[in-house]
Amino acid sequence: MGRVLAVLLAVVLAVGVTACAAPGRPASGSSLDPYAAIPLDGQHEKDAFAAVPSAMASVHEAVSGAGWQTPDLTGATPALFSYTLEAVAGDRVARFEVRADGSAHELDRYPALPDPSDLYWQLAAAGEGTDLPVPEGEREIAAAAAVRSIVGKAVPSGTVQVRMYGYTFCFVKDSRPVPAVGPATGQPFFITIDSHGNAASWSKS
Repeated sequence: MGRVLAVLLAVVLAVGVTACAAPGRPASGSSLDPYAAIPLDGQHEKDAFAAVPSAMASVHEAVSGAGWQTPDLTGATPALFSYTLEAVAGDRVARFEVRADGSAHELDRYPALPDPSDLYWQLAAAGEGTDLPVPEGEREIAAAAAVRSIVGKAVPSGTVQVRMYGYTFCFVKDSRPVPAVGPATGQPFFITIDSHGNAASWSKS
């Protein structure tokens, strides 16, 4: 774990964020690469980027005895390619992702365009989302607006609160995202950093 952390720390400190240039199906109506990098303009994005090494160290520790592995990320640079946002309407919650093209998609349903009349809602636990950060900066505010425009059609008479839930990174090496290994082979390896700097999810390889 120490070696992984040291390598990633060196990468974060020595190399700037690079756009992910990988083949993939673009979002509907968008010509952008689905893994195009989102600039680290705001403090939330910068904090998430800084948390990648420690989060990856915890991932490596979690998987080391689970019979699968993470890819070799030596020399790779983390690149933010997706926001995860949470929308709360009354006692229901739905999650979305917004990539560099600015379009909102339901979480895990990219690149399908969301249908406001058929969103995947879950019951919101008491107080859930209250500790999530409010969108800040031009890009986060625009992402929240994209989510709100969809949810607002589903609950036109209700109040919708949108907050930042996570930040998803791929790892770029030789101008391409590092692929996952094992069952997830064929797609880029990713990690999502939650608002507390922890690894919320990652490619299950």
